[in-house]
Amino acid sequence: MGATRTYDLETLQLLLMKSLAQDLSDCCLKATIVNENHPNNYFKEKTPNQSCFLQFFFLFLLFFLPLINFGQADCPHNQESFETSDGSCTSYPNSNLIKLDRSIENEIVYIEVDGQACCGEVLVNPKSGPNCYYETIEGPAGAGISFSGIGTVSDNCDLSGLEFCSDDNNMNDQVIIECSSGNIGHRITFLGKVNGDSNNSFWYYQVENKLNNCIQAISHLTFGMLDNDSECCDISVDGEANDYCADESGSIDITILNGSPNYIYEWTNTTTNDSGNGNSNTNSFSINNLTAGEYQVTVTDSENCTASIDNSIVINEYLETEDIEDSASVCVGGSYTWDVTGETYTAADSPVNVDLTDANGCEYSATLVINEYPETEDIEDSATVCVGGSYTWDVTGETYTAADSPLNVDLTDANGCEYSATLVIDEYPETEDIEDSATVCVGGSYTWDVTGESYTAADSPVNVDLTDANGC
Repeated sequence: MGATRTYDLETLQLLLMKSLAQDLSDCCLKATIVNENHPNNYFKEKTPNQSCFLQFFFLFLLFFLPLINFGQADCPHNQESFETSDGSCTSYPNSNLIKLDRSIENEIVYIEVDGQACCGEVLVNPKSGPNCYYETIEGPAGAGISFSGIGTVSDNCDLSGLEFCSDDNNMNDQVIIECSSGNIGHRITFLGKVNGDSNNSFWYYQVENKLNNCIQAISHLTFGMLDNDSECCDISVDGEANDYCADESGSIDITILNGSPNYIYEWTNTTTNDSGNGNSNTNSFSINNLTAGEYQVTVTDSENCTASIDNSIVINEYLETEDIEDSASVCVGGSYTWDVTGETYTAADSPVNVDLTDANGCEYSATLVINEYPETEDIEDSATVCVGGSYTWDVTGETYTAADSPLNVDLTDANGCEYSATLVIDEYPETEDIEDSATVCVGGSYTWDVTGESYTAADSPVNVDLTDANGC
């Protein structure tokens, strides 16, 4: 008897596809051959061979359609027959069971669940020996869900796209059954899940059988529901608006409770009718680059649970604080104390530029330009008086003598700038008094050259007051 050749499913599919493809090619070619008997020997217009297209349609259904990923891990899934009861154990807390009734080796097992399932717990019974034993492990939960399938995937299945349940749910992601020696006998590890396209989901488990050959092999594997009554969704979302300064943008800080990352969020500015969306893999995140207005935010988690912020969030744009442009004039060499900074500056520091922040934390600037008034020159006056005379100075309106000289006074001009005035008083040289004498005959007269007048002895002494060239 000849040897029997065995093909796996994928190889068998490829062989059948090749055969059908050849038949399809021949079929379609026969529909468009050259009409050699036509007098002009050209392509004859014919009705297409309909069976050709039917063969192509069935080829697609049989072999291409199973390769399309409908919400499963990216690899072929070998769905197996199952039972919904397990007579080997009568103490299950829930009758919603799915049983893979065969011996289990080291395999990756998946269970398919219909309904909106979220992360919870299921029981698992890797039946080994006569006793009824089961443990809890992470798995599907949710109102109205039910098992719809069980099977396996190959060890090289790409499971990188699986979603994990939250680490803070205090549920087991691994079940270990120990031998009497304390060594590990069986180990079942939750690998993750993926949501399907038809309100279903797939949950994957690594089953390791007889790790240390100290325990009986797994004769069948049963999963059981623990919670298919409670609603999955307990998600809530809160948001806090961050107002913004001019030429910037606002944001909303989002906090999610009782949700399962990853999250998809959608926002709408009901004031401007703008909208947007995004995603986050954390429970706290910010939606940035937003303009002023009233916002509504909706979040959907990986369990397809949705929540919205209870009240609209309002983002405001702060009123812009105008830049300050100050100027000041000071006396030459003087200084100015700027109330903006409380610092003192001179014209040499001008212009002074500072960056400031208003009460809302928004930046604005201030500039100070300092000019100097034209300088009033100091006054230096001088006067000459007769000996013992006085001088009235128009700077002060006061009268002074040479004894007061030099005289210095501090003055202030119209701009409030100080300058000084000095007065020096000198005395003219003194003209000595004239004392003349003359002798005349009795009854005679004398003409005095000082006055040009004639006098007799009867007029003597003659006294006259004279003024010299300086008015003394």
